[in-house]
Amino acid sequence: MARKFANRVVETTQTTGTGTLELIGPQAGYRAFSQEIASGDQIDYVIEDDPANPTEYEIGRGTYTSGANRLLSRESVFGSSNNDNKISLKAGRTYTVTASLLKDAVDRPPSDGFHNRVINGDFDIWQRADAPGAASQTASGFWADRWSVLESGVPTLSQRRQAHALGEPLVPSNPRYFHRTQFTGGSGVDDHVVLTHAIESVRTLAGRSATLTFYARADTARHLSVELLQVFGTGGMPSATVTGIGTTKFALSSAWTKCQTVVDLPDLFGKAVGTDEDDYVGIYFWLEAGSGWDGRTNALGHQTGVATIDIAHVSLLEGNVVGTDSDPFTARHIGQERALCQRYCEVVTLPSDIDGRIIGHSAGSTILDMGLHWSTRKRTATPTVTLNNITQFRVGVANITPVGGFIVVYVHENGAVIRANHSGLTPGVSGLLRGGQDASIVIEDELVSNSQVLI
Repeated sequence: MARKFANRVVETTQTTGTGTLELIGPQAGYRAFSQEIASGDQIDYVIEDDPANPTEYEIGRGTYTSGANRLLSRESVFGSSNNDNKISLKAGRTYTVTASLLKDAVDRPPSDGFHNRVINGDFDIWQRADAPGAASQTASGFWADRWSVLESGVPTLSQRRQAHALGEPLVPSNPRYFHRTQFTGGSGVDDHVVLTHAIESVRTLAGRSATLTFYARADTARHLSVELLQVFGTGGMPSATVTGIGTTKFALSSAWTKCQTVVDLPDLFGKAVGTDEDDYVGIYFWLEAGSGWDGRTNALGHQTGVATIDIAHVSLLEGNVVGTDSDPFTARHIGQERALCQRYCEVVTLPSDIDGRIIGHSAGSTILDMGLHWSTRKRTATPTVTLNNITQFRVGVANITPVGGFIVVYVHENGAVIRANHSGLTPGVSGLLRGGQDASIVIEDELVSNSQVLI
């Protein structure tokens, strides 16, 4: 007996008394229990005499039974207009019976979006791609926030953001974007192309089952494989990476296909985590793999010709939700999603020649220090800060080039100081960092580097 949830399931009943309900058909515009619930499954329900203005109601849980008469038992009552007891249904009335929503009404708190362990699973955030002057990504590394492509041995590769058609019917919840990887298949035993995602902390879901759900398609009939990893980080004496968790191979076509697998993540008893706080659970989408990777990819093999593979709407939820939740992806507000991404990478753009956001003052005649504050506290106290196309600061109306360029000092979780060395400054004078069309500052604190190699 499984407990099920369903959306837009509303039927009517003319049963009387406090016994089992006989369902006589869906309300106009809604679905029948038989279309969503299997015989013998449990379902939470709401009985009402008038959904628009109910005077009698009952909220409970029962078991659905199909057959000549479709029945719903009333086993447990959570609340009702009869002092939380079963209501006695009256003769001559038609009552509505509504199935509980897909985990929304019962199991999910307001912060339910955080049940999805994947950050940027709808590929909405692309800070590096949106940075001024950014070129298309034709190499491995990060492009979509929190997603990195690893490759070796393939002749060509590119990754880019693509927009869904508005109202795309095969991918639920109307996401805006998906990730596209295009490459020429290799031939070597170690050649590979892998789209990766790192979930902070190897403790995530350890010793528990989880459901990975995503949508994928290709330019023609192809396959991809997925696996999960437990990476114990660096520093000290961490345990070896556990690979091959839940490896599954999926067949793709030119139409979007829902791909779903349940994985059991090993517990951590007897393991050791590194001291550098860079341990994580990895999700690997294998798009290409030479025979040297057969054991981790279920013998995925090479792609022929130029392959285009699209990935969308990725979620990893605790437990087995296959068959109980048609769309387990739980979206967060776009502001929350961006803030989560900015824990690992933040791109500050300075489009104006006199932006005014990064200002400071000189403590003496040779140094001007300007404060830079992150929008979101970073993962560690040592993020990497890179200044792109920023060569001058301004004092008054004078544009000044610092001696030896800018130096980033006093880096910490919440910000840093950008220092300019120049002689002849007036002590206490204010100055600001000079921006421009292609000016940006990139703060990176990823769990893995852009130059990472396949684990």
